[in-house]
Amino acid sequence: MISYLVYGSIGFGCFWLYYVATLRHTTLFTVRRYYLLVSLIGCMLLPLMDNLGSHQIVESLPSFTLAEAVQNTELSLASDKSFNVKNPATTTWVNIAFIIYLSVTGTLLLRLLIGFIKALRIKKQSFTKRIDNTVVHFHQRVHEPMTIFNNIYMPLDWHTNVPKYVINHEKAHVQQLHAFDLLLGEIASVIFWFNPIVYFIKNAQRLNLEYLADQAVLEQSRDKLKYQSALLSHVIGKGDSKLLSLNFSDPLKNRIEMMNKRKSSKWLKALLFGCVPIALLLLAMTNRTEATKPITASVQPFIEKFAEKPSAMPLNESDIIKISSGFGNQMHPTLKVKKFHTGIDLVAKPGTPIFATADGEVVIATSDEDRGNYVQLKHSEIYQTQYAHMSRFVVVAGESIKKGQIIGYVGNSGKSTGPHLHYEIHKNGIAINPSLEGC
Repeated sequence: MISYLVYGSIGFGCFWLYYVATLRHTTLFTVRRYYLLVSLIGCMLLPLMDNLGSHQIVESLPSFTLAEAVQNTELSLASDKSFNVKNPATTTWVNIAFIIYLSVTGTLLLRLLIGFIKALRIKKQSFTKRIDNTVVHFHQRVHEPMTIFNNIYMPLDWHTNVPKYVINHEKAHVQQLHAFDLLLGEIASVIFWFNPIVYFIKNAQRLNLEYLADQAVLEQSRDKLKYQSALLSHVIGKGDSKLLSLNFSDPLKNRIEMMNKRKSSKWLKALLFGCVPIALLLLAMTNRTEATKPITASVQPFIEKFAEKPSAMPLNESDIIKISSGFGNQMHPTLKVKKFHTGIDLVAKPGTPIFATADGEVVIATSDEDRGNYVQLKHSEIYQTQYAHMSRFVVVAGESIKKGQIIGYVGNSGKSTGPHLHYEIHKNGIAINPSLEGC
C-alpha cells in the first residue's frame, strides 16, 4: 500500500510538471483533456503493477542458510523486564498513520456518496421541462446552471426564460461525457487526498472542461463578444452542490481570457505524446529492481522508524534453561559441520509457553521435516519472526496476533536434538541477530 501511494504520487508530480511546462497555456483543449485523463488513469493503475512488496519479505524462512560476508556474533540476550503476557500490545505509529489514512479516505468516499444522493434527491424534487429537445431540471436549491453527470440543472426562477447559449453550454458537457473526467478526478482525490498535486490536476481538469463547453457554444453562435457579455450578466453566485458538478460561471475570468487568446498551433498536438515516456518511466520505476532501489532507499528509513518490530522475549526469562546455539556460524548439531545459524536456540522444558514478540499476523502455521511444528508471523513490511520445533501451535494462518499472546509450546519436533525453541527475526527478508533488535 505504501509503495502504491509513493509511486502514484511521484507519477502525479511528473505528469503535472510536464503539463505546466507545455500544455497549460495552450488552446488545445481536447489534447489537454486527454493528457489529464491519461495522467489520472496512469497514476492510479500503473503503480498497481508494483512488485516492490514481492522482494521485501521472503515467503519461507529456512532454519539454516548460507550467508556471505557474515561474521560470528557473540550472543547476549537482553530481557524485557516489562514483558507480561497479560499486558495489551501498544498501537504503533505506523498503525496510527494507516488508521488516519483510512479514516480520511473513508470520510471523503462517504462525502462523495452523499453528493450522489443529494443530486438524486434534487432530480426527484425538481420541476422538469424540455427545452430544445433537452430535458432540464429546475430546483430552488440550484443557484446557477450546472451539469451533474447527464442531468442539467437550472435555478427555479429560470424556467420561463433560459438563454439558448446556456442550454448549449450544458449540453456540451453532457454530449462530451465530461462527467467521466470529473469522476476520475474525484476518485484520485479520495485515494491521494494527502497529495496537493492531485487537486491541482483536478482543478485544471475542471477548468479545461469549461473551455471545451465554451468552444462548443462559440462554434454554434460565432458571436464571441455577445456570449462573453451574456456570461458576465449571469454571474449570480455559486450553487450548494459543488461535488461532481460543472458550474456555468466558474471561473469566469479564466474562461474569457482563454476565449480571447490566440489559437495555438496544431503542431503542438504532438505534446500529447509526452505522456508516453512519463508513463513508461512510472511503469519501469514500479517493476524494475534497479529503478525501485533509490525509491525504496528513500522511504525505507521512514518505514523502519515506525514499523512494528519484535521487542520482547519469546519465552519468559525464568523458563529459559540455557542458550544452546547462537546466531551466526555455528556447528550444526546433526550434520557436524559449521553452518550459518539464522536464529537462536532457547532450551526450555517441553510445554513451556511461547509468546509472540510483537503485534502481527500469522502467515504460516504448519509442520515440516526440518522445522517440525513452526509458526511464522509478519509484523510489518519490514519484520517477520519464526518459532520452530514446537510441540504444538495454537494459532492459524491469517489470524491477527498481539504482542505477548501465546502462539504455541516448546517441543522437540522436526530435526531437533532436544526440547528447545528456535527463534528467528528477519528484516527485509534477511535473517538478523535477535539480540541486536531489542528482544
